[in-house]
Amino acid sequence: MSATATGATTTTTPDTSDAPYFKSYASIHIHEDMIRDEARTATYRRAIFALGDRIRGKAVCDVGAGTGILSVFCAQAGARKVYAIEASDMAKQARLIVMENNVQDTVQVIHGRVEDVDLPEKVDVIVSEWMGYFLFYESMFESVLLARDRWLNKDTGLMLPSAATLYMCPVHEPYLAEEKVAFWSTFPKERYGISMASLGTFAKQCLHEEVAIDPIEPEQCLAWPVQAVSIDCNTLTLAELRSISGTFAFRAIVSNEMHAIAAWFDVEFPCFSDETDGQAVAQPESSDRETAQTTARKRVRLEQTEQGTKEPIVLSTSPDAPPTHWRQTLFRLLDPVPIQQDDIIAGSVRILPDEQYKRFLGVQLSLKHKGNSILENKHFRLTDGSLAQ
Repeated sequence: MSATATGATTTTTPDTSDAPYFKSYASIHIHEDMIRDEARTATYRRAIFALGDRIRGKAVCDVGAGTGILSVFCAQAGARKVYAIEASDMAKQARLIVMENNVQDTVQVIHGRVEDVDLPEKVDVIVSEWMGYFLFYESMFESVLLARDRWLNKDTGLMLPSAATLYMCPVHEPYLAEEKVAFWSTFPKERYGISMASLGTFAKQCLHEEVAIDPIEPEQCLAWPVQAVSIDCNTLTLAELRSISGTFAFRAIVSNEMHAIAAWFDVEFPCFSDETDGQAVAQPESSDRETAQTTARKRVRLEQTEQGTKEPIVLSTSPDAPPTHWRQTLFRLLDPVPIQQDDIIAGSVRILPDEQYKRFLGVQLSLKHKGNSILENKHFRLTDGSLAQ
């Protein structure tokens, strides 16, 4: 056990299964991707400053602090104390960032896992950028909930973000499958005189089995997206997190072939103040699709939220929102399904921890069209291989 000057302690508990996960977050490359993601980082900055008196003079816990940028934002917004907990060796670099920005009297970087840390006081705000691909990949949210249950003031404490919603949508996406099948049909024959067209079927099967993290265009959507899962970060329990499920039904708005189900998420932040850090947020061009989708969801997106509305601040990873490093998640069908306008596509999703490695994710998907089963409890795994495509 080690103690700090302010009383926070850490107890080292070996967990070799998590070593690759924390090693990946000690690399500069993943943090560069996150800092470059302006939609992500600028939204967090705006949300922190929008807390106003709810953060000034208060204690904050930053779970999974990484480079410490969110902790620095909290200090600049007037927090009395910020406990920046980071399990990877990036904690050493975070201390340098804190010193570089002259907030070392406010921000205390704690090198350790939430499970091994003891704070000397309750906190008023917990901030964390815990979201992974398909919202839940990497299972970091468990640590956030543990921090909430241990340290957040029960009556007045705030969670940033405070809510999250997972959306799903049928999409037209023939390009990659066609490219893979065409490759095996033509390239080996043309270059080497060897026919390998039979591998096209296997390549298509592999695409169906793998979850892809790819950007899509709004025009590829065959229906308005629907809410499949919604969570309240203030009340969700660990038991509920470990078995999340939802149902959905789409009504097609165009006639085309359906090749995949796409998924993305929004997260919400509470807004109590008109204050900002003085930084303008870029406003993308509006579109009829964006306006209709926003109205249907009754949500306020980052790009549409004007200063001073006191509406929740929203970070969206939708294909018609500013691009983010999360992109969209694609579950490809084995064969395309012809869809006519006004057809109903219904299904269910269940999200479970992976049986082999807790940072991976299991997704069980069922899908029906005109009463015919397209997917029946099809099990997908979201792994590191999904990110390499």
